[in-house]
Amino acid sequence: MLTILFCFVNIVRITTRT
Repeated sequence: MLTILFCFVNIVRITTRT
């Protein structure tokens, strides 16, 4: 489950990169 969390955080960080 840690992998999913890390993936989610990564996506969020990229999306918040406006």
